[in-house]
Amino acid sequence: MQFSDFEIRGWQPDETHVQVIVHNSPAGYMRKPVTVQFEPDRLSILRSIFEQPSWYVEPSLSKHLMRLGQSLAELLLPRPVQALLASSLQRLPAGDGLRIRLCLDGPLVDLPWEYLALSDGHGPDSPAGFLCLDPRISLVREPAATSIKASPSDRDQRMVFAGMLWSDGQKHWRVEEEYEELCKTLEPAKKGMSVHLTTADKDQITMSLLKPALIFHYAGHTYSEESQGYLVREVRGQQPLDLIYISDLTSVDCDLLSSESLATMLQRAKTRLALFSAANSGRWAFVEPLLRAGIPAVIGTQGLTSTKALA
Repeated sequence: MQFSDFEIRGWQPDETHVQVIVHNSPAGYMRKPVTVQFEPDRLSILRSIFEQPSWYVEPSLSKHLMRLGQSLAELLLPRPVQALLASSLQRLPAGDGLRIRLCLDGPLVDLPWEYLALSDGHGPDSPAGFLCLDPRISLVREPAATSIKASPSDRDQRMVFAGMLWSDGQKHWRVEEEYEELCKTLEPAKKGMSVHLTTADKDQITMSLLKPALIFHYAGHTYSEESQGYLVREVRGQQPLDLIYISDLTSVDCDLLSSESLATMLQRAKTRLALFSAANSGRWAFVEPLLRAGIPAVIGTQGLTSTKALA
């Protein structure tokens, strides 16, 4: 599937407005930005559902998410942008896709844009309006790294899987099961891809990345403090079970690795894809050092994630 880029640039000229412009698309570009009213308090209320444990089983989830998605669309997809988006989709060759690239200022980048939703004529709470449910659409953050050139290779490749530990011996975040499921999925590629399993504690990640690793996969937890992102190497001692759901680890005894330090290791290992199965791993404070280090592709999670998918 071939993708064409639809590049949106957004920034805040002041606290109550956002300016949006389409720099590039299959249907053309905008010469002037559109100014949109920004209501951070309204978005914060709508986002609050993600801060609750097990938000994904909330009975009225569909209604909340649709309202959130429509509010996000009002902010990022005003009429001129929607018109270019619709025209770009119409111009796609059969079987091709549209990659929406969000190039946003820091205060905007961590909003949950994956829930962008347009009015679809099926009622205000219909899930059919979510933009990312369209199989032709891919949504990513940041512009393309044009200086990075990928070329096919018939060499065997190496993947490092690092799992976070709990010193109490409990398997709260089920990283072993995730590793086993990943190996099953990669079975068809086993002739060209070896998966190296390691723990995240002590210097294990550092040692594992002394050799080239095309892919790095971390399973555990990440969080941000004072604009710095960290992944958790190990949680020490006995901890309450509700720690599994929280994002603030400032009062928890744990060993951390900054994403800046990790970025240096991945750069040295020539990693091309870094994937984080961990809460908050898509937040800008965590991701920015990885992208600035030249990692071509980073996949993370906005907000909490769950191990229910392994059940």
